[in-house]
Amino acid sequence: MIGPGLSLEQKAFVAQLIEAGAANSAQRLSHYTKVSWSVASSSIELMTIAGALDALPVDASTFLGVHMRSRPPQSPLTMESLILFPSTATQSLLEAAARAISPRTAALPNWVDAMAGEIANVIGQALVKAMADRFGSSIILSVPFVSSGPKPLLLAKVLDRVGSKRETIVFGQVELAAQGHPASCTMMIVFELNQLRRFQVPPQHPI
Repeated sequence: MIGPGLSLEQKAFVAQLIEAGAANSAQRLSHYTKVSWSVASSSIELMTIAGALDALPVDASTFLGVHMRSRPPQSPLTMESLILFPSTATQSLLEAAARAISPRTAALPNWVDAMAGEIANVIGQALVKAMADRFGSSIILSVPFVSSGPKPLLLAKVLDRVGSKRETIVFGQVELAAQGHPASCTMMIVFELNQLRRFQVPPQHPI
């Protein structure tokens, strides 16, 4: 077993889910922003909610955060996702995406938030589709909720929905990098440990 309750096979399988989803998301982001994106890093850890917050570097920069979640019975597991874009560096890419996805969006007063939600929804759906294909079941995400603030504050708001700070979670983090552009995208995925502890790795997906 690894940590407080996942086997090596379970942890490796969840890591595969996240890696496959991240690659799919980078591909979709490249398509809509007309800039080449790649997965810079991907990790999965078992830690407490307090530990996840403490692990983030101190950064007062403002980010656009898009929160989506999945819940049974519509989905086989409970999952929280937070997709983060640095506010300043990402605006030109959001403009490109607005032209590709929804030209009318750029005319709205709050078009930056609206477009961040649109893009996060596109790459969030790409993430869960790749995960669902390997999981063997559909994963349905909620409507995107957009807010702005420092990265630790945005993550804290999401984790407050999960449980107490002493509760152990399965915390996945993906960094996407844009080639030749200062923009970046951080994807954070939170699973409830108790659900994954009972999860059996599908035999058609050996580790």
